[in-house]
Amino acid sequence: MHIISLAVAVAVTRDDKIVVTDRKKKLIKLYDVTGQCIQVFGDEYSFIDEIEYRPHGVAVNSRGQFIVTDTSINSCKIYRYV
Repeated sequence: MHIISLAVAVAVTRDDKIVVTDRKKKLIKLYDVTGQCIQVFGDEYSFIDEIEYRPHGVAVNSRGQFIVTDTSINSCKIYRYV
């Protein structure tokens, strides 16, 4: 079961998938319209160069990608779901 512990941002893809950033668990979760978690990105214990990764904002582009910002390391990551 994929319970969201601290949702920070939500976006909807062009095919109605729901993207949620979970800052506490350090994950990005993708849900279908029924609320079923269909894909998880990231690692609950993610660190990049010994700096803790915490996804924050999320946006969706026209290519089916979603862009996740991280205020802890001042970066953006681009993901594509399947």
